[in-house]
Formats: sequence, C-alpha cells, structure tokens
Amino acid sequence: MMKTLAFATLPVLFSLALMITATACADSNQDGNIPRLPANPEEIPPRPEGANATRFVVIADMNSSYGSTTYNEHVHKSIELIREQLKPKVVFSAGDMIAGQHRDLSDDDIRAMWKGFNEAIHDPLGDAGIPFAPVTGNHDASGYPAFAGERELYEEHWTKADRIPELNYLNKEKYPFHYTFAVGDAFFMALDITTMKRIDDELWDWMEGQLRAAEDYPLRFVSSHIPPCPVSIGREREVIPSPDDDRMRELFVEHGVSVYFTGHSHAYFKGRKEGLNLVSLNCAGSGPRPLIGTEEPQLQSFFVVDIVDGRIAEAFTVNSDGTIFDDSTLPEYLEHEGVTLPRFDR
Repeated sequence: MMKTLAFATLPVLFSLALMITATACADSNQDGNIPRLPANPEEIPPRPEGANATRFVVIADMNSSYGSTTYNEHVHKSIELIREQLKPKVVFSAGDMIAGQHRDLSDDDIRAMWKGFNEAIHDPLGDAGIPFAPVTGNHDASGYPAFAGERELYEEHWTKADRIPELNYLNKEKYPFHYTFAVGDAFFMALDITTMKRIDDELWDWMEGQLRAAEDYPLRFVSSHIPPCPVSIGREREVIPSPDDDRMRELFVEHGVSVYFTGHSHAYFKGRKEGLNLVSLNCAGSGPRPLIGTEEPQLQSFFVVDIVDGRIAEAFTVNSDGTIFDDSTLPEYLEHEGVTLPRFDR
C-alpha cells in the first residue's frame, strides 16, 4: 500500500516540481535575484548589535534657499534623532548638502555655506563618532560647466584632513566624486551624477569594475543624486536619460546591488523595478514635493537600514518628528509618460 501510494504520487510531485521550477525561473528572469525590501516596522527598533550587525542612515537634500548658511528645524531634528537615538555606523548622503548652483554666489558665499553645513550637520555627527559619507548633488557640485567653480570648492572642502570621513575605503582614486567603501560586510558606492546628461564611458567602466570587485560582499548599496525614474511632481523629467536608465538598472541587477538610493525628487518612495530596489529619498530640508499622482507632500525624512548576518533586516523611513513613515500608504505605482515604478511589494 505504501509503495503504491508513493509511485502514484510521483507524477503529481514531478508536475508540481516542474511548475515550481518554471515559476522560479520566470521570477528570476523577470525580477532578478535581489531580495525585496521589508515593509516598515511599527516603531524604531533597537540598533542591531554584534559583529555581523550594521545600521546606516541615508539622507538627502538638506539645503534651504539659494545661498543659505543655516538649516531649518527639520534638519536639526533629524540630526538629533540620528545622533541620540538611531546611532548608525555611517550616514550616507544622496546629495544637495548646501544651496549652491547659482551664478550670483561668490566663492566666499559657497565657503560660508559649507561652514554652516559643518556646524549644523557634519560636526554634530562627528562629535558622536558618526562619519558622514558625501555624495554630490546639483546644488553643491553641479556637473554643468557654468558651475565648475562650485565643484572645485566641493573638492576643496571634502579633501581637508578633518573633513575626509574615516571609512574603510575600497577605491578612493576619484574621491570625493566617485568612491567606494565598506562597513562590515556591506559595500557602498558613491556616484557623481548631478546632471541630466548621458553617462560617459569612463564612469560605466568604473562602476562595472567596482561592482565586480565587490562580489564577495553579500550586500551592495549605491547612491547618486539624480534618479533613474520619475518620482515627484515638477521633477518628472529630471532623471537619468534613456537608455542609460535601463542600462544602469541592468548593470545593478547583474551585480546584485541591494538598494539604489537617490535624492533630487524631494519625495519618498520605496520602489522595485524589474529586480532592483530603488529608494527615492524625501528632502531632509526645504521643499518637499508630492509624489506623482498625489496632492500633498510628505513630512521631511531620512532612511534607515539595519543589516544582520548579511541580510537587510529593516529598511524604513523616519520622519523628522521621530515617527515612522507607513509604507502601505505609498501608491502602488508611479507612472509618467510610459515609465512605471512599482512599489516595493508589487
């Protein structure tokens, strides 16, 4: 009886196995092998501890109006939360730390803004033992020729001995514009993408080389300022142009990038596009914008990632008032002119 049952069940089991294999292959081909991001927790969890645990924060668009040397209350509250409660191992930028990209600003104006950034953000974090890893934005290091002087001052600022973050650098040849570093078993890549121009061959080669060298790291994170997909109202066209947007997604999926963080849109969206986790950060400073298809902007915020034993345990946004953003309230999709960005769980 037992043998009859076993043999009778084999065709069913074999068919089921074929169905599971086919489904897995379809998912792999269409959606990649990068695990999806988890939904937000209900409250801020304790910082993970142990040799195989890391917490890091990603923050973007901290600036205010052109030439401003001070930061608004949302920035100050966020920095306090990061210092006193979250206590990450590193704060990773997604650009726009100061409010440049204006032809009326002198070199002295730019230096005064960097001084204000140090006083409000860099030094308070540094005093708490938290390094700040910069990423270029269009308002602090625009790649357009008219603002070459601002890029020189960006480099001047971030290459001073007391401003270079203490990190485990893997490639520092092009710092502070492009560089890579590691925190525990996580790899980080900072990209200098501040315009809507096509990405040059040199950067493509550099990115691919860095990602190949990072194959031993179970988690890989990338940050640039300009996003690959439209996210917010008024910034729909301010994205990495086609076909570079698709080429970047394919490159990052091929090399197992865990999350690609971007700024500039001034709106938070946790997305997933054809196998790649994409997190658009809301501004931490002035000027939040509504997501495409919505009417009201979100409260200023920043993003937190907890890593435990080589996996992402938590990935959530903290509002400047200390509350956690409810990911279930995000639209299921963002759509603009044929470009669709699904929510992380779609």
